Amino acid sequence: NGRALWALGTILAHHKHVPFHEIHKTRRMLAACIPWIEKLKSPRAMAYVIKGLALAHVEEPRDEYIVLVRRLADTLLDHHRDNSDSNWQWFENSMTYANATLPEAVMLAYEVSRNEQYRDVARSTFDFLLYHTVANGHFRPISNDGWFHRNHVGYRKVYGEQSIEVCTTIEALATFARILNERRYRDDIDPVMSWYLGNNRLHRSEERRVGKSVDLGGRR
Repeated sequence: NGRALWALGTILAHHKHVPFHEIHKTRRMLAACIPWIEKLKSPRAMAYVIKGLALAHVEEPRDEYIVLVRRLADTLLDHHRDNSDSNWQWFENSMTYANATLPEAVMLAYEVSRNEQYRDVARSTFDFLLYHTVANGHFRPISNDGWFHRNHVGYRKVYGEQSIEVCTTIEALATFARILNERRYRDDIDPVMSWYLGNNRLHRSEERRVGKSVDLGGRR
């Protein structure tokens, strides 16, 4: 559901390149989604909805969108408060999949609302994620062969790398670079992107497998 709303927001944000009748249909579909948004429980679903509403707000600024973004972002901040400590700056007690989408959504909430608390939490959690996944010009995604748990901060599974981590991290880096205008986020895009081109644990290029599921070394 969250990704579907993100798709609707993406269409609206690029309305100049979409036929008018499709934009009209998209607006109706987005309006039909509004009633169930506040019933969401999954942090990632909330994050994708924030991304969609933030994009829709660019094309059609509405107070309703801002109110919903704030409510969802506040819930994500509640998750952060309940799960984080000095050694674990995250929204859950483990890092699993599409991790960068969570701090990216909170940063987009900051862009829409200008709530500085959103900016600070987005920055601290994303920096924490990058600290554990980007180093020395290499991107090492969280393994799906064993999630990264807060009780095992000093130990991480290797291999089982999922391509969804690459694209979501690139998207988040671009968002942070644009909103904060900090070069360090822009500079990390190339090392992360190079994962597709062979800068991964298997030294295998995935350039010709765009659009396919890639799992380097995970269980099949």
